[in-house]
Amino acid sequence: MNRPQGVVSDLDHTLLRDDQSISPQDLAAIKALRAMGIPVVLATGRHHIMCRNIADMVGRDIPIISNNGATIFSFASNEVLRATIMPRHLVEQLWRACQAQGRMWHVFTPDRALLSGDFRRSDYPDQMIGEIVRKSPAMPVESMPPNFAPTSVEAVKFMIPNLPADELPGYLRLVPGANSLAVSYSGKDFIELTMRDATKGTAVDWLVPRLGFRAENALIMGNNGNDVPMLRLAGWPVAVQNAVPEAKAVATFITVDNESSPLAHALAELFPGLLPEMA
Repeated sequence: MNRPQGVVSDLDHTLLRDDQSISPQDLAAIKALRAMGIPVVLATGRHHIMCRNIADMVGRDIPIISNNGATIFSFASNEVLRATIMPRHLVEQLWRACQAQGRMWHVFTPDRALLSGDFRRSDYPDQMIGEIVRKSPAMPVESMPPNFAPTSVEAVKFMIPNLPADELPGYLRLVPGANSLAVSYSGKDFIELTMRDATKGTAVDWLVPRLGFRAENALIMGNNGNDVPMLRLAGWPVAVQNAVPEAKAVATFITVDNESSPLAHALAELFPGLLPEMA
């Protein structure tokens, strides 16, 4: 029977519905895949501490590629399996560039999510992070301490909300080490910076052989530009209907939108009869 050896899915605006839940059909599909011995991996730009409720939904033994590929985390053993740390001098350069331009910024370390300002306010300037946090009140994120020193942390990701694409070159010109960075947008005007060898694609390359399959034999599903590196590796690259054009361009199958059980639909269309209850 034609079947994937593994499945990798992005979270926000892909597997997750807008209310931060996963549809019953997609949860059933994940359960059925795992019962058949087909590994499932989650991949996200979020910090893994922002995904504990999701792990409770799908099972804590499902590994998660987090921080846009800069970390790989196991909820089963509660440990970071792999982390790609940014040099401290580079974090300082990024921070100074934000200070010079009066920009908001966030820093994620292997075990902490440090956010600028009062992220629980309804008028929080970073709408994407604010919405995620407000929908999960118990999420263990932290406000940036007022005396924060950029060289005091081991950062895996540096984020700048509200930075339009046409303003990115001017910002990066202020950062001498910018050529060593992977740059991606995980949402409108929300830039994520990791080391060049820390993307969802490099993380998939590292993780999936350890789970017993190869990316070229996997279904990989996403919606945004930061999913493109892993979609390019997939045997079955799938984009949701609400995906950005860059993700759709590398996909060979467009499934339904994130509100309509996209994983279940993709499996039913691409692998008829794989899961009888979805036929």
